[in-house]
Parts: sequence; structure tokens; C-alpha cells
Amino acid sequence: MFEDSMIRKTGQWWKWRLGQGIQLAGYFFWFISGVLYFFPRDTADLQVLMTLIGMLLVLSGMTFLWTSIKCPLCKSKWLWLEASKRDIFNFKKWGPSMPSSEICPECKNTGIKKSPKIYNI
Repeated sequence: MFEDSMIRKTGQWWKWRLGQGIQLAGYFFWFISGVLYFFPRDTADLQVLMTLIGMLLVLSGMTFLWTSIKCPLCKSKWLWLEASKRDIFNFKKWGPSMPSSEICPECKNTGIKKSPKIYNI
């Protein structure tokens, strides 16, 4: 599905997987925090700690994705552009469409052009 995506063509797929993994770890901490609610022991402090760790992981994973995945030519941050231009009230358009995109939304780069900062010595 994502074989022809810009993120794969430009060698940034590892960033996508790392960011998603960080978020998944945060969701796991939230899940454990919810499970602790049903135990009869006094686990309120541990619940709060797990919730805060989960929140920190999810937010840091999102921030990492938004800032690190860029076009090699125009340096536009693809996921930030996608997230900032979405209509938050249109729930049908939610979802990660950028990982499957085959062109840069700003400069229309298809992954063939390289950054002009590469010099031959």
C-alpha cells in the first residue's frame, strides 16, 4: 500500500515507524492506567503517573512526526501541513492519508529530485 509513497521514496519511513511506535507505547500506558482503575488496591498515584507518561509519549510521538518528516527539496513539513489544513469537524476525512501520498503537496516533488544542497566535490 505504501510502496510508492513519498515517505518511503525519500528514505523517511523509519521516522514514520518510530513516531507511530512512540505513540503506541503512550496508548499502552493509558490502557494500563485504565486497567489499574479496576483493582481494589490504592493505585491512584500509579494511575496518575501512567496517564502522564502516556500523554507525554503520545504528544512527543506526534511532535516528532510533525517536525521530522520533510520534503528533501522544499523542506516543507508534510504531516504538519496535512494536520493544519484539515477540517476538524469533518470526521470522514480523518486518518493518515499523507503516508500514502506520492507527491509533495507544496512543490509537487515526486521523490526523484534531490535537495539542491548536495555538492559534488
